[in-house]
Amino acid sequence: LHEKEAPKGYALAEDKEIEITQTDEIQYFTMGDPEIHASIKKTDAETGKTLEGATLQLINEDEEIVDEWVTEEKAHDIYKLPVGTYTLHEEKAPDGYALAEDMEIEIEQTDEVQSFTMEDPQIHVAIEKLNHDTKKQLAGATLQIIDKDGNVVDEWVTEEKAHEIYKLPVGTYTLHE
Repeated sequence: LHEKEAPKGYALAEDKEIEITQTDEIQYFTMGDPEIHASIKKTDAETGKTLEGATLQLINEDEEIVDEWVTEEKAHDIYKLPVGTYTLHEEKAPDGYALAEDMEIEIEQTDEVQSFTMEDPQIHVAIEKLNHDTKKQLAGATLQIIDKDGNVVDEWVTEEKAHEIYKLPVGTYTLHE
């Protein structure tokens, strides 16, 4: 038995050798199609650690949302996905991360799990304290970043280099000396 074309969402079955015997009884044979299986993971671009809390969408060639989910620690599995080209789109990034660029993925007709990983870059902020006239960095000033609720998110004493903050959530802050 040879399957020439599988139904949408299924991989082709492997060829199966059958033996027809000389009998007057009906001879039954079965051929099973495995479901196409895609597995999608969201990770931190710098550490490779799995990210939770991102809202992802899988969009088909007709620009229809085929699936939408919020990422968890484990990969998101999708079954019976028709063969074709899809766009993996991040609708919302987790706090402290920038949105990833859309990613084109190709779903193939195979019975193997097709794994895809979308990476989010960490939001990175660098703050310098400068002399107004010379534009040289100043050491010794105490600076704070305060969120909209009045909470001090970060505090440091300046050095003659930029202070770097990673994974600062998107929002409006006050820089206070």
